[in-house]
Amino acid sequence: IENIDVQTDEETMIDVQLTPSAIQLEAVPVFASAEVRVQGGIAELIEETKNSAVVMNIIGSEQMSKMGDSDAASALTRVTGLTIIEDRFVIIRGMSERYTCSYLNGGLLPSPEIEKRIVPLDLFPVSIIESMAIQKTYSPDLSGDFGGGAVMLRTIGIPDDRYKRRRRITIKTSVTYNPGSTFTEALMEVPGALDFLGIDSGQRELSKEHVATDFVIEESEVSDGLSPEELEQLGELMPKTWAPAYQTLPLSFGLFASIRDKIEFSEESNLGYNVSLTYKNKYDSGTSTDTGYSLGTGGEYDIRYDYVVDSASHEVDIGFLGEVVYQMNNNFTIGLTSLLVRLTDNETEQYEGYYQSDAEYVRVTNQM
Repeated sequence: IENIDVQTDEETMIDVQLTPSAIQLEAVPVFASAEVRVQGGIAELIEETKNSAVVMNIIGSEQMSKMGDSDAASALTRVTGLTIIEDRFVIIRGMSERYTCSYLNGGLLPSPEIEKRIVPLDLFPVSIIESMAIQKTYSPDLSGDFGGGAVMLRTIGIPDDRYKRRRRITIKTSVTYNPGSTFTEALMEVPGALDFLGIDSGQRELSKEHVATDFVIEESEVSDGLSPEELEQLGELMPKTWAPAYQTLPLSFGLFASIRDKIEFSEESNLGYNVSLTYKNKYDSGTSTDTGYSLGTGGEYDIRYDYVVDSASHEVDIGFLGEVVYQMNNNFTIGLTSLLVRLTDNETEQYEGYYQSDAEYVRVTNQM
């Protein structure tokens, strides 16, 4: 606005009319395909939870990748109502582990633990998992032994088309140093050549004489009539490799490797495969006390035993997952999943101290 004259002690009124001025930007085209979905995406899982007829919590690979979780057990720590034991076992609603069952792609998972029903979930890395659902109420598609809840794992299957490079190879390693046990002396069984794989190389096998002898011990009595001399001979033939010895415990370490790829035959027909291997080799040791009391004649508690317990353990965990999925078209898909889980524990425990019945110092070594 120019050429405005304002007089002294007077008001000058000026009306200005503004005209709109628009700036036109260049068009930015966005293309999307209805057939491409985000595997384990948050939006899809929220919709699945809303449409579910049962009470469940679902977490997907998109959420797990943002949180930096390494395995299924660590990812489930973010779900309410769950308790993680020993960084591998999942307990639902605080109930006993025998009320929790696990499924992989709809199939019931057996437990590698002989005396437990629960499955160790630390052997399932998040890189092979599309989603995990925690179902807390029963539905007809579950097995009849459903108790407190179910953990349902779904693997990724065929890689999606969001990336130009669908072949993905992942290798991860880890090394753990424990100040209380690593590089310390501990009493352990002399290892065999294949102990690092959790496989006996033959040093723990019984002799041919033991295998050929047919005898059964019941109620601390030999029922097959073996003489004391024969029993002594069998005892002398026991392998000496079972005797423990002091050894230096090395570093614990782990390895994870996986490969995924997709092979296209046509626009609708393709084949996807996923192979993964998890390996953990852990050493641990510790010292504790074990004291027992009994009620004496004077109404006071007397010490029955008082032991100092030195323990050491070697644990080898191996998990292998192989999956092949064939998609003929958008309405037909068939897949095959193979799972191998192997858990091996080697524990040695030595306790020594006072025992009341003998009234002397004793030392006992247990090997498991």
